Amino acid sequence: MNYKIERLEAFSTVGFKERVNTNEAFDVIPGLWEKAKHNGQLDKLIEILWAHPPRNPRGIFGICANGDFGNNEEFDYYFAALSGEGLPDDMEKLNFSASTWAVFEVTPELDVQGIWKRLYTEWVPTSGYELANLPGIECYYPPGHHPSAEVWIAVSKTP
Repeated sequence: MNYKIERLEAFSTVGFKERVNTNEAFDVIPGLWEKAKHNGQLDKLIEILWAHPPRNPRGIFGICANGDFGNNEEFDYYFAALSGEGLPDDMEKLNFSASTWAVFEVTPELDVQGIWKRLYTEWVPTSGYELANLPGIECYYPPGHHPSAEVWIAVSKTP
C-alpha cells in the first residue's frame, strides 16, 4: 500500500449525508455516487470546490463518519467538499480538528474499496500508528490528476 503521512490544520467540509448499512457499503456506495451525479449534488460540490483557493486535501470527498471504524451496523456517508464559509441550506457541515493523516494512494492494483479492506487488517497492526477519532475521507480528484484518488485516515503514533 503506497502511503505518506501528512499533518493538516483544522478544516471544514460541507456536503450531503446518506445513512449506509456497514455490511452493504461496498455494494451501495457506488450507486449513491451515480445518484449524486444525476441529481446535481456533485455539480454543487464542484462549484464549492472551485470557489475556494487550493488547499489539501483538494477534491470531491466521500466521508465515512459515525461508524466506529466499521464496528457499527450503520454509518454516515457524506458527499462533500472543503469549505470555510457558510453552510448551504441543503447541506451539512463537518469540522475536522488539526490532525496527522495517513494518505493512501489509489492505484490500478489497489482501488478505494481495496484500501478500506486492507487498512484494518494489514496496515494498522504493523504501521506504528493507531486510528484517531475522526471520519475517514475518500478524496476523488479531477480527470488527469495523479493519483486519481486517495484515502485519508486520521492517525496518531502508537504509544
